Amino acid sequence: MSVTGEKTRAEYVARVNGVVDLIQKNLDKQLSLDAVAEEAGFSPFHFHRVFAGVVGEPLHAYVRRARLERAALELERMPDRSITEIALDYGFSSSANFSRAFKEAFGASAREFREARTHYPELARDILKRIEDGIRRSAEQTRRQLEEAARQAGRQPPPASLRSFPATSIAYLRHYGPYEEKHKTALFRRIRSWAEQHLPGSQHRYVGICYGDRGLLSADRRRYDAGVEIPENCVVEAPAARLEIAGGQVAVFSLQTASLMVCDAWTRMHRDWLPASGFVPDDRPCVELFPDGFPQTGTAFTLEVCQAIRPR
Repeated sequence: MSVTGEKTRAEYVARVNGVVDLIQKNLDKQLSLDAVAEEAGFSPFHFHRVFAGVVGEPLHAYVRRARLERAALELERMPDRSITEIALDYGFSSSANFSRAFKEAFGASAREFREARTHYPELARDILKRIEDGIRRSAEQTRRQLEEAARQAGRQPPPASLRSFPATSIAYLRHYGPYEEKHKTALFRRIRSWAEQHLPGSQHRYVGICYGDRGLLSADRRRYDAGVEIPENCVVEAPAARLEIAGGQVAVFSLQTASLMVCDAWTRMHRDWLPASGFVPDDRPCVELFPDGFPQTGTAFTLEVCQAIRPR
């Protein structure tokens, strides 16, 4: 790897470290995605990918966990403050919401912990130990992940090819919410059925569009489009819709797979290749191309993940 590449990767890690520090100092404030992305010098559209690639945890999950840990300590250290006050201070919508999250993380609800402090000191000490151990483990995990990201500076990034992606028209169907293999498979079957009815010929080029990695966004914000390329004069009617994908430069990872779930390929793109590449993500969609035709899950096919990029 070139000296420039090493410097760029180290800069990425330093930027994300700055965001981690910003979050820790402002856990009792509402930090928008735009604000933390601006702190790191990235587009909000792609910052969540960069953050998770370096830290190993989605931004929203990191913030929620850090707030829960800080609130748990405050629950112990400030017995005169109500659970509701502490919950609202750290971004939880209610004491009930906070208590559920507290119990999932530490094995007892916030109210049970408060009551144990008075009536069951042994139990309270056990819960407090779990809280402190959990905080230490998560801090250690974040530290190790940041150190590993820094060590990547001396390693050769995985190969990616640079291409000019042409402006493309597609007909697509969209899935909202959480998705797994079966959801993407069903979506592609539906768009294939549409293509067989509305497009001439039997060979069609299929396209997937990711609007945020499924592991990096809360479930209700995820969406995925399964599409098929169409000629300019094609009329698209419901249930399909038409979408114009802007052209431009892209970085491409090509892989042989039998699965539509390729989160690891996107992670390698954003964690291992992009920081040392000399490019930054562009705000065009993240595209998955299927050059061999319809992707039949369970049977090997070629998949190309295409990250829109622009020079730094």
